Amino acid sequence: MEILAVEDDVFSKKMLRAIIEKIGYDVVVADDGAEALKILRGGFIKIAVMDWNLPGISGIEACRELRSMDFKIPPYIIIATAANLSKENVIESLRAGANDYLEKPYNVEEMRATLKTAEKMITLQLDLEDRVRELEKALDEIKHLRGILPICMKCGKIRTDRESWEKIDEYLGRHTDVKFSHGLCPDCLEKNYEGILGEKA
Repeated sequence: MEILAVEDDVFSKKMLRAIIEKIGYDVVVADDGAEALKILRGGFIKIAVMDWNLPGISGIEACRELRSMDFKIPPYIIIATAANLSKENVIESLRAGANDYLEKPYNVEEMRATLKTAEKMITLQLDLEDRVRELEKALDEIKHLRGILPICMKCGKIRTDRESWEKIDEYLGRHTDVKFSHGLCPDCLEKNYEGILGEKA
């Protein structure tokens, strides 16, 4: 999983990148809030560690703008703040839409725990999106089965979407979890096998 590291200071950028790579993640870097927005808007990178103070668009402003965008899975934003900032600043970052925050200078173990939490959250959302997609597909199939199915009045075969005809048990077997056990009803037994059985069924 790739992590977006957003720092404008060269030394801080190198330090942040080194720490994230040491933890085991790939890193993409951005120099300011505008560049970070452009990268995150693409939707491919889901986790960002973003400095509070950035030239142009600050980390907080970038966070607010990201939260106003429409994402299937919104990015997980971690705001990096100086250790001497007040609680009000931390609260402001969370109100702006940040998911978490880190104090600078960075601590490797704190960074590891924060990124692992972010990865877990994103993974859960990705799994949920897959489940929703599967349910929507199943719902479409159910709706299809509730519609009108052309059936041959002679042999009982059903016309499929592919404009071919197939047995009703084969059709339902493909579209549902129904399993069939074949047998003979009394009428068919009497009609087709009375002579073989030697007596009226």
